[in-house]
Amino acid sequence: MDQQTELAKVKARIRALAARTVERGCSEAEAMAAAEKVGELLDVYGLSMSEVELREEPCTQRSLVFADPRRAALKWLFPAVLRFTECRGWTVGESLRRARRPHAAAPGARS
Repeated sequence: MDQQTELAKVKARIRALAARTVERGCSEAEAMAAAEKVGELLDVYGLSMSEVELREEPCTQRSLVFADPRRAALKWLFPAVLRFTECRGWTVGESLRRARRPHAAAPGARS
C-alpha cells in the first residue's frame, strides 16, 4: 500500500470515528473512546481536523497578466495570500524563464 492510499484510509477512519457522537446514537463512553482515538490518530499521522475534513476538490485556475508596477507588488503579496487562504498557486514569469514556480501554502504543508 502506498503512502497516499494509507493516508486516505486513515482520514476516512478519523471521519468515521468523529461521527460517533451521542447525538447519533452512541453511548457517552463510545463517543469518548472514539474522540480519544481520533486524537491519537491525528497525533500519530501529524494531521489536523481541517486536513481530514478537506475532501478532494477540483482545481480552480485563474490567469492574470500584469505588465506594470503591480507585478512587483504581487511578488511579495501572492505568497502571503496563499498562506492565509491555505491554497497553492504558481507564477509564470518571463524574466525567470521557468515553466512554473510553485509557492507552498504553508510551512510544513503536505502535497
